[in-house]
Amino acid sequence: MEQVDRSLTYGSLASRPDESIGKIVLLGGTIVQTLPKPKETEIEVVQKQVSSSGEPYLTDQSEGRYLVVVDRFLDPAIFRPGRDITVAGKVRGSALRRLGEIDYRYPLITAVELHLWSEPLSPQVYPYASPFGYPYYRRWGPYPGYPRFY
Repeated sequence: MEQVDRSLTYGSLASRPDESIGKIVLLGGTIVQTLPKPKETEIEVVQKQVSSSGEPYLTDQSEGRYLVVVDRFLDPAIFRPGRDITVAGKVRGSALRRLGEIDYRYPLITAVELHLWSEPLSPQVYPYASPFGYPYYRRWGPYPGYPRFY
């Protein structure tokens, strides 16, 4: 974390990736796809702003995409689409790839550190229907001594 160039934003990296080669950057986002290759794994990520702890914000706003190259096998079942990830890595330049019907220039990052964030827990649903309706306690309130509903 001490080696990260905090002044290097995704916007400046995406517009001029060749000027930032060799610098260490901290980026976060959501995985689009993970592609294992013979000696490395390539992860395509939709960029998102990160908090002070490095965790990507839960938002639909993004400045673009980038590619992360990891020098080992990462299982696509674990690093699957929709998972949030934060990477500290060395800028390697850019790569031109097809994205839909356009040619898209991805900033290319070689991972030094990689953190896969845990998935948020789904809300728990009460499995039984209430015979009194929702919320059942308001039918008999307010109780003496309790000015509000609880």
